[in-house]
Amino acid sequence: FTSVFSEPTPHPSAAAAAIPPSMSSLSDIIFTPSDIEKALAELNPYSAGPPGCIPARVLKECRTSLSYPLFLLLVAIFGDWCCTSCLKRQFISPLYKKGAKTCPANYRPVSLTSHIAKTFERVIRSHMVSYFESENLFNDSQHASDAVGVACPN
Repeated sequence: FTSVFSEPTPHPSAAAAAIPPSMSSLSDIIFTPSDIEKALAELNPYSAGPPGCIPARVLKECRTSLSYPLFLLLVAIFGDWCCTSCLKRQFISPLYKKGAKTCPANYRPVSLTSHIAKTFERVIRSHMVSYFESENLFNDSQHASDAVGVACPN
């Protein structure tokens, strides 16, 4: 085996990929109520959520009043790095594809997640993408998602 395999050599760009300690970090992210309000405005009012959760239409229409309480919740979750179980809960619903409706193979699972959890994910994702772009952490040779979530070759 020694004639075929050799010790791996470090990739030349591995040292360049290390982040200097002087750079800011993701822990420096600061959220604002306007971030929450903007994310709530982007909700589809007709999207389904799990049973017993606040409908997207209510969140979208009341976004001005709800942005500050949701902001406080996000700051508490992000600061402690723990998420309540109600935000992690998902409801799996079968969605009919095609063919005989009596055959279970003709359905695909759809995960319905809380609209509040989706809003938090959207806010955190936008800050992460901004951070990665500002620190040039996206490699030019990789496919990355742009700020609106569309995969695009760089």
